[in-house]
Amino acid sequence: MRAVDVRQSFFAVASFFLALEVSASPLETRLATAFTEMGRPFVERFCLDCHSGPRPKAKFDLSPYETLRDTLDGAQYWELVWEALKAGDMPPEEEAQPTEIERQAMLSWIEDVRAWQSAENAGDPGPILARRLSAAEYNYSIRDLTGIDSRPAKDFPVDAANQAGFDNSGESLTMSPSLLSKYLDAARRIADSMVLTPSGLAFAEHSVVSEIDRDRYAVHRIVDFYRAQPTDLAAYFRAAWRTRREPNSTPQSVAESASISEGYLQKVVAILGEPTSEPGPVAELQERFTALLQRDRVPDEAFHVLRDWVLSIRAATRPQFDWFDGRSIHKGAQAFVLWRNDRYAETRHQVDPSRVPAEALASHRRFAAVFPDTFLILERGREYTDRSEREKKGRYLSAGFHSMMGYYRDDQPLYDLLLDDQGRTTLDQLWDELEFVTELPTRQYI
Repeated sequence: MRAVDVRQSFFAVASFFLALEVSASPLETRLATAFTEMGRPFVERFCLDCHSGPRPKAKFDLSPYETLRDTLDGAQYWELVWEALKAGDMPPEEEAQPTEIERQAMLSWIEDVRAWQSAENAGDPGPILARRLSAAEYNYSIRDLTGIDSRPAKDFPVDAANQAGFDNSGESLTMSPSLLSKYLDAARRIADSMVLTPSGLAFAEHSVVSEIDRDRYAVHRIVDFYRAQPTDLAAYFRAAWRTRREPNSTPQSVAESASISEGYLQKVVAILGEPTSEPGPVAELQERFTALLQRDRVPDEAFHVLRDWVLSIRAATRPQFDWFDGRSIHKGAQAFVLWRNDRYAETRHQVDPSRVPAEALASHRRFAAVFPDTFLILERGREYTDRSEREKKGRYLSAGFHSMMGYYRDDQPLYDLLLDDQGRTTLDQLWDELEFVTELPTRQYI
């Protein structure tokens, strides 16, 4: 075969396949014909008077759409045409109206085009590049998964942006060996913060690999809970004053506005208003409070003074317990410390009869029932020492042993007087977690 014949044959075959490539499908041909015969005339008759020209209404110009392919380039506008026709908003009432058959034909044509385009674009979306999480996405993902905003990617290099300015596209999110190492290190730190609790896995804001770390996690959750509780008596005396002085005030409304315990406020209001004829601290408290009620404005300092007076009365009348002092047994031994802790914990509402006048004992007991010597013990030092109060502090929730770290729960007044059912459940759960996470029973009793 001559070279010219080969060349002619090649171009013939190429032209054939090119024709196949660009030839319209039967559906496309039908839709194009329908637009030419029905769609474009419909637009010219009912739409172009308003939506064409240099200043089309709503800046919505339909004049460029002369073929089916034109409408595909402006699919978002034809979606609006469909919505207006469907709702009967267009054409306006004062303008010429299409028949219902014409309106439905136009709606059907738009719907058929949308269905055809959906089918044409279904399937393979084109090349999809493998991509990693950006540093920001990684931080957010870990926060959502763990509940801790630890920002593990804070030391990662800044993610590069693509030409459009986006830093989360596949072509810009490359992974170098050094960056992979940083991701692995971050994952190890996250894993190190995982702690097993009775209810499942949880995450700390720090590593919990060592025993000290696990103690810190469990203890600080309880400490944070304690510190969030409104235990300042001055706030309750202020709220009781407001309840009596402000019109339409109730313990419930005042407690809610002051963010204090409604149940305990009611007890404080009750003891301040209950009649009493017996001598003792209840009568004196009522006298001091009545003097404050005579004033239209009372500074916070006055309620602080009243609080400090109550605390001084309780400190002076609470029971005291001596230490065991056995031969060859250190008084800081575990059994001795726990015995003494138990005695104080169970007498927070009690009074030492030897420390108050007999005629005032009943009043002191009523007083102590509402005002414990403390709501909770947050920290202890070594309990067996006779050192200053400052030296007896420093270890949160400590039992105060001589040569080992143990924990002791002493919060019954808070539990009984201030917390609601949800708060009690939360606190019980936190202590259960402390015992589990720190292996407290094994460490303290075995």
